[in-house]
Amino acid sequence: AASEDAPPELAGQIVEAKELAGQAMEEMLDVVRRLRPTTLELGLRNAVSSQVTDFTERSGIEAEFNFLGDHTERLDEERELAIYRVVQEALSNIVQHADASHVDVTLELSDVVVLTINDDGQGFDPSEPTKRFGVIGMRERALLEGGILEIESSPGAGTTLRMEMP
Repeated sequence: AASEDAPPELAGQIVEAKELAGQAMEEMLDVVRRLRPTTLELGLRNAVSSQVTDFTERSGIEAEFNFLGDHTERLDEERELAIYRVVQEALSNIVQHADASHVDVTLELSDVVVLTINDDGQGFDPSEPTKRFGVIGMRERALLEGGILEIESSPGAGTTLRMEMP
């Protein structure tokens, strides 16, 4: 609308403003998509399965997804997003820190939601205080949904993450 009434000498600036507005819109849409991944619209089982497949393709680390339970109802959006984000962060941590060659991801939906992620990597001492925001964030996501997140590991023996929600 501004370009119709603007003097011709502003045409270049108006084109640039339109391009910047379009770029800002694309960036905002990207942020929105990352807040609520579109794969969750296909259900939690499919979203986690897709994450595990993508993880293997991107990292080269062999990963297997197992789904247990006959739960067909959808969880509420916040719980599904919490589980999805914990899987995302755990897989990212495995790539960055574990030096693993195999990962098992198991999601069990029954009366209790149980997520278990096990890797055969180098492990670490979980009793040492951590300043890693990823681990802190995963614990907070579990707590916000009334659950717990535990990590079992020791140097040289891999790591098992277990999140449980009622």
